[in-house]
Amino acid sequence: MKRAMKKKSGLTLIEVIISLAILGIIITPFLSMGLSTVNLGEKSKEKQQALIIAQEYMEKIKSPEFKISKLDAEEASEGISKEVTRGGKKYLVKYKIESLKQEEKIEKVKFQYILEIEDGVKVYKKSGEEKTLLNEIGSLFDESEKLVIQKKNDGIIFEIDTNEGRDNTIKVEDNINDLQVLNIGLYNTSDNKINLDIKNYQGELNLYMDSQEFYNINSSLGKINYISNYNENGEETYGNLFKVNITVSKKNFKGNEEILQTLEGYKRY
Repeated sequence: MKRAMKKKSGLTLIEVIISLAILGIIITPFLSMGLSTVNLGEKSKEKQQALIIAQEYMEKIKSPEFKISKLDAEEASEGISKEVTRGGKKYLVKYKIESLKQEEKIEKVKFQYILEIEDGVKVYKKSGEEKTLLNEIGSLFDESEKLVIQKKNDGIIFEIDTNEGRDNTIKVEDNINDLQVLNIGLYNTSDNKINLDIKNYQGELNLYMDSQEFYNINSSLGKINYISNYNENGEETYGNLFKVNITVSKKNFKGNEEILQTLEGYKRY
């Protein structure tokens, strides 16, 4: 009796190669997406760290212990660079201190919006010298709550982010008609230090604060400039005043310096 030969089932080398190729085509986009997400998260952390460094230097320069008279005038005006290491990464801090002459006035900024923070947060829209109340978006009751400002394409959003989602919190949205540079003034007359969460998805966003020490700032997206010690009647301020500009940068993978944060303020002396 002849024994029937049993055929062994399996994959040929060509079938294995084709399967691996198909698998590679399917997996590649997901790997790329994962790497992009990791890079975005890392960049967000670097920008936040750069902002913290810039704030530290601004407070140091504005403190009474920092004597501008001891600095070389040319060196201060052209810029002083310092290397700072945080979390194993090196950042380059450069600050310029410009003397505002006695006859020179601080340029008056044309604000599009004003936020007044007291018992509640009032959002005003400005057109020239006219100021119109859009709405009051609620109150900041505890340290965990944040005042959120988002600039998106043709719109701006102001809201309060709470852990409890209170019903009395209102979102204010307004159309900015593709305005690329937006100036917002912040005035905090409350007794609290305000948490700010800033996101700028397009163009440039300038935040003018009465005093930076009144705010904890978190920003992760877009070009955002912070100007402290500014008031709406700035054109009345003269002499014995210094303009401080701080930039924090870091070398990218190409070896080029990439600016992560810019901070601007004024020091009286």
